[in-house]
Amino acid sequence: MMALLISSSEGAWVVNDASIMLRYILPNILSPIIVLATLALPEAIATSKRWVQHDPLDEAACRSLMQAYSLAGDRSAALLAYQACKATLAAELDLAPDPATTLLAETTEQIVRERNAQGDHRVRYWYYSDEGMEYTGCHWHPSLADHELISSRLDDVIDTLPLRW
Repeated sequence: MMALLISSSEGAWVVNDASIMLRYILPNILSPIIVLATLALPEAIATSKRWVQHDPLDEAACRSLMQAYSLAGDRSAALLAYQACKATLAAELDLAPDPATTLLAETTEQIVRERNAQGDHRVRYWYYSDEGMEYTGCHWHPSLADHELISSRLDDVIDTLPLRW
């Protein structure tokens, strides 16, 4: 059982409801990066995924997942987490992501630009727009039609690359 002891000038109290801790208390006490630093990366990714599944509209959860993926070196997964967060916020609340969430995605783009400037042109950034996307899969995920659309768009991008297969 998970419990958190909180002490204040008015006394101490215990919270043993995990959903309350995840939603209200921990994000205000610890930044996601501090929580992640205490975990091994696979565990941080798994924990962050559970947090997002518990509350897909919680941007702190989304940022935590993006940071975990970035720390693990999986920038494409970090960007996919951002795109999923952005789509969920748009579909459910008609909102754009918080600037802090967008900053993480922009940082990933900056890394690609820096690698390209250093002469590594194998690293690419590709952003696909939400235009035409349904997001009718389970919990904001792309539908089969969305996957086909993404695949078609990716084919177009791949056709422009200097590949020698």
